[in-house]
Parts: sequence; structure tokens; C-alpha cells
Amino acid sequence: MRVLSNMQTIEKADRVVKMIVDTYFAPNKTLTELRGMLNGSAIDPLRDFTETCQKELPWFFCMVMHQAQFARLDLFPAATLAGIFIALYIAR
Repeated sequence: MRVLSNMQTIEKADRVVKMIVDTYFAPNKTLTELRGMLNGSAIDPLRDFTETCQKELPWFFCMVMHQAQFARLDLFPAATLAGIFIALYIAR
């Protein structure tokens, strides 16, 4: 996806990967610390990345539909279109 995504999406994805790796090397959290994380945004590490992807999703949909015009539809993976339609439905 790095080839197709814009730089903002790539940077957010890189931050998520870095946060996951850093979490493995961080000390374990206590229950009190976990409760504090629930009240903040630390417990939702994908929020920024997800919001950026949702903004980019219409562009992907247009790109796939544009490519479908030039491809034989019997060779075009139906799962790709189905996934995009489902993602658009959920995002609205």
C-alpha cells in the first residue's frame, strides 16, 4: 500500500508500527495505569491512522473503478470491489 497511499497515511502507519514495537519493550502496565489509559487516547492507537485512511478511501474507490473500466471484469477480483463497498458503507 505504500506505493498507492499518500505520505500522511504512510507516516501514520509507520507511527502505529513503531508504537507496537515500543510497547513490547515497555514495562508492563498496572491496572491503575490501564484505567488511566482508557480515559485518554492511549488505548486507541489506531484512531489517527484510521481517520486518515477513511479520508483516503474515496480516492481508492475511484482508482479501482477507473482500473475496472480497462480490465476484463471477469478477471477483476470481486473481493476487492466488495471490500471497498463494505468499507464505504461502514465509514459513512
